[in-house]
Amino acid sequence: MHVTSCQDKTDWYCKRLIQVLCISYKDNLLNSYFLEHYMKYSTILTFVTMSVDYTFSECREKMLSKVISPNGLLEEELKNNSELSAEWTQIKCNIFPGGLEEHTEALVTYSHAKRIFRQNFNKFVASKGGNMSLYQTEFFFKSLDFLLLDSMWLLNNGSDCRAVFRGTEKSYDATVGDKVRFGRFTSANTKRTDAVENCADGGTLFNIYTCSVVDLETYACLPDELELLISPLEVFSVVDVKTISDCDKVIVLNHTWSAPPPSGCILFPTLS
Repeated sequence: MHVTSCQDKTDWYCKRLIQVLCISYKDNLLNSYFLEHYMKYSTILTFVTMSVDYTFSECREKMLSKVISPNGLLEEELKNNSELSAEWTQIKCNIFPGGLEEHTEALVTYSHAKRIFRQNFNKFVASKGGNMSLYQTEFFFKSLDFLLLDSMWLLNNGSDCRAVFRGTEKSYDATVGDKVRFGRFTSANTKRTDAVENCADGGTLFNIYTCSVVDLETYACLPDELELLISPLEVFSVVDVKTISDCDKVIVLNHTWSAPPPSGCILFPTLS
């Protein structure tokens, strides 16, 4: 499990490549949204092919407006993306404090959608969300992605840290000391026994100390399958890897870094 960062010895090349990509794309707002964090923390992980890697900065308000305004990005994607429009929720839940109706709709849509939809959406997040060209041309869930990330930050800005568990039938390997991310929106359980049910036939149990987790049962109208959600942006350290009896192995992850709160739209001053 390896992490490559723009802050290593190839820093100048990595940043220059991103600058070229920025210049080649006309929509500076989406550039800012996608690249502000990517310039600092470009990563390649073996947990996923690629990882969504951006934060909102002061561009958050402008991006939010771009998404939810009349004839905005959300309306456009609901019109042109039949998969998204078919799953976009009609369930009415209470809007959480500090959020908008669209935030709650995004949480409920993701939580109550068919499993195949979540799997496909997360494939887009993992495989196209970390590639500038693919993100602009082939990522058809930008509005849902943004609203989910924004909702998760509004609900947990890093102050609520706790131990959770994730069980999966897939087998993962990890090296103690590595920095990793799941790179997709990742479900988890409060109780170890619930997570073990998903890996009892030889999969992997993750014991995770997370600071980005959001309680979907509270904020998404009690979905049938999902309990907790972890941000694709959160970085963890691998603390331990060991074989256990009820699953093939357990991987212990400890929180290292979460997406920061909105700060400054420094890449594109014309947007300020």
